[in-house]
Amino acid sequence: TDGEPVPGLRYREGLCLEGLGRWAEAAAVYRKAADPGREPALLAAATLGQARCAASAGDRPAARGLLARVLQQAGRVRHVLE
Repeated sequence: TDGEPVPGLRYREGLCLEGLGRWAEAAAVYRKAADPGREPALLAAATLGQARCAASAGDRPAARGLLARVLQQAGRVRHVLE
């Protein structure tokens, strides 16, 4: 897609930045990893990462919105699998 050598590499970078408490940087990396063209599990994980960063930074409304997006995506995936 964008030359990523290993699928999910950006997601793992986000996890590292999040672990260091660098919420804004981690959220930006998670946003890049949350490409709608990626596999649903990676998209959901990256969106949850964004939500954790928003919550940790004190932005509860953004965290709720991101969690709602994950739930909506999960409903679409479940519908496709049935």
